[in-house]
Order: sequence, then C-alpha cells, then structure tokens
Amino acid sequence: MKKIWLLIGLLAWGLTLLGQDSTYQIRVMQYNLMAFGLSPGNGCTFDVARYSSLGTVLDHYRPHLLAVNEIAPSELYRQNIITQSMKYPNSMEAAPLVMERQSDRTSLLYYDSSLFGYLGTLPCPNDDCVLSSDGIRDILVYELFFKPSVANGGDTTFLTLIVAHFKASDGAGNENQRNQSAQQIMSWINNNASDKNVMLLGDLNIGYAGEAAFQTLINNSNAALSFRDPINKTTGWTGAGNAAVHTQSTRSSGSGCFVGGGLDDRFDFILTSDEVLDGSIGAQFQAGSYKALGNDGSFYNQSIGCASGLPNAVCTALYNTSDHLPLTMTLDMVGAGTSNILSWSQELKIGPQPMREQLRVEVTSASGQSGWKIEIFDLMGRLMYHQEGAPQWVTDVENWPSGVYQLRVSDPLGRSFQRKLLKVSP
Repeated sequence: MKKIWLLIGLLAWGLTLLGQDSTYQIRVMQYNLMAFGLSPGNGCTFDVARYSSLGTVLDHYRPHLLAVNEIAPSELYRQNIITQSMKYPNSMEAAPLVMERQSDRTSLLYYDSSLFGYLGTLPCPNDDCVLSSDGIRDILVYELFFKPSVANGGDTTFLTLIVAHFKASDGAGNENQRNQSAQQIMSWINNNASDKNVMLLGDLNIGYAGEAAFQTLINNSNAALSFRDPINKTTGWTGAGNAAVHTQSTRSSGSGCFVGGGLDDRFDFILTSDEVLDGSIGAQFQAGSYKALGNDGSFYNQSIGCASGLPNAVCTALYNTSDHLPLTMTLDMVGAGTSNILSWSQELKIGPQPMREQLRVEVTSASGQSGWKIEIFDLMGRLMYHQEGAPQWVTDVENWPSGVYQLRVSDPLGRSFQRKLLKVSP
C-alpha cells in the first residue's frame, strides 16, 4: 500500500509547475476571402453562411494578426467579420477602411488590440497604386507597435505590414502589371522602411518563381532590403512535388465566384524582411510554423479533403469559405514577463517529463472553463494531438516515437504558451 501511495505522490509532483514565459507566440494569418460581401452586380452572390464558415476557421487558428483580401469595400462587412465571424473571446479590431482607389473589393488588416497598438494606414506608395487599367486596387501599409515590448521597458518593437492583392491571370501584360506593383512596393520600402520588421501578405497571383514580380521582391539590388520567403521556395513551387505549399483552388470544379481547377497554385504569400527571419529587432519567424492551413500535400489537382489532424468541421469550413486556403505562421515576440496576458501560465502543470506512457496538462485556476485548446506537434510540424474544452487533458503517448515535441496551450482569448516536451521509451 505504501508503494501505491508513493506512486500517486510521484505522479502528482511530476506535473511540473512552470514559470511565466516572456516570449509571446503571435499567430499570423493571410486569407483571400474570395468576393466576400460582393453583390450580384459584381457577378457574385454572397451567401451569409460564409460568416459562420469563416468563423469556424478563425476559431480554430485564432490569429492575432489577420490580413484579408477581396472583401467588399463597406463598413458593414468590415465590422461584420468581427461581430459575426470572430465568436471566440478576443480583442480584435479592424484597421480603418481606406479606399484611395475605387475598386469592387479591397484588403484589410485585423489586429489584437490587447497586444498591438495601431499607428496608421498609408496608401502605398504615395497614393499611386494602380494595378491594372481596368481594375484598381490599393496596396496598404499598416504600422503597428507591440504593447508588451513597451511594458518591458526596452526598445519598442514595431511591425510594418504590407497587405496587397496583385493583378490576376496569365499573359505578359498581367505579369508586367504585377511587376509594376512589386516595384512600387520596393520603392516605398526603400524610402520608408529599410532595417525594419516588414512583412508582405497577400494574394500576389504570381504563377512561378521566375516571374519578374517575384524576382523584384526577393532579389532587388536597387532596394534597401529584399524580401525573404520563410519556406525558401525561391526556385520553384509548381508540380506535385510541391503540393503542400499550394493555396488555390480548394475545389476541382468552379461554381459562382469559386474558381475550380483543384489545389495546384501558390498564389498567396507571406514574405518577410531579414530582420523578421533573424529576430534582430524583436520579432522572429518561428521555424516550421509557415503552413497553408488545410493542405497536407495530399490534394494535388483535387478538391481539398480533410488534412491530417484537422477537425472535420474545419475542413468543411475551409472548402465553403473561399477558393483559397489561408496561410498561417507564428512570430516570436518578446515582451514584459510580468504581463497578465499569460498569467495563467504560472499555474500551468505539465507532466510527467520526460513522458513515457501518458501526458497530463492542466491549468488549475481555470478548472471547468471552456474555450481552451491544446496542440502537440512533432519537430516536422505535424499535429500529434488536438483537444478543446476545459484545461484538464490526459493523452496516451506510449506509441509516439521518442524525441522532442512542441506543446501549445491556448486560453479562451487566443493567447498561447509553448514549451518543448521530451518523449522517451516506456
């Protein structure tokens, strides 16, 4: 009997109490919402059920920074995405709607106002972003500062986010218009944003790595910086061998405004400056975090099915929301270690470590609360375990390969805490 009580005691103490982590995991999403809110006069019929399907996608990933393309240029849809699609607890706000050029669709940034302060929106560059002769879209530059970096007493961390939607379609004329847009962006950066944390997010409609627009962005000797591709696909991404990076189309047959053709194009991008890749000024790309959400590489030239590790409801929502898949990635940003945003991490218990047969995770003060989420990934970024609900979880790990895993626990406000786990043989 003493041995039994000793074992119970060891298991209880094996739940390691963790201290506060001052590194914030900032989830970023880029999403072309495909004619979201456009009227029949634009050749589309908007189904209000797409608010709900978008909400399912957002609730799954819970981005802190959300860049969107192709929403109707209306305050109604700008606000409705917050009130009708962002149902999870959040502090998301929309940047002001800017329409320097008149188009039937625009781009926009949503940001977590508990983490980021908004400094302004600028038409880019210099009120001269004409992307085509028959369709004009703004390229928008958003300036943000990271609030926890101010509370930390050090240098404030700033982000410059450029959200764009380049001209679509094949042909030399369209490629030339895309390159003109890329040149305008690089010219603006050269004059305004060298040596900064800069990210370019958008549906760039670039068909292949050798296209002039892509080369202008990543290999520009005349600019103060060149963008970097976080997944380093700078020499080609076409064909079945690159299936996991494709973002369009979610369906093999088109309907309404949904384009068909299956998943075989990489039109959507998040490109970064060197400063974001190396983390030299407060924001660093988290290696392995860049994903086309819903694409596990098995749907080349097909409609998307359900990617490994995703709930069925999310897979269905990705299909119904847009003919594009959202891009996701994580930034590590350092802030005040005493911030109350992640105060619950002081009570987070994880164990035993190393794990052999089971893993237990709990937040003691939040017992019974809903809206929490746990995810465990291997070092290849594959989702090994996912569960939502109250923050008390037990999972069997006996059959997992030995090695290092990444644990992510998210609270009802979408804030995340991460740490590495070690699995050894039973």
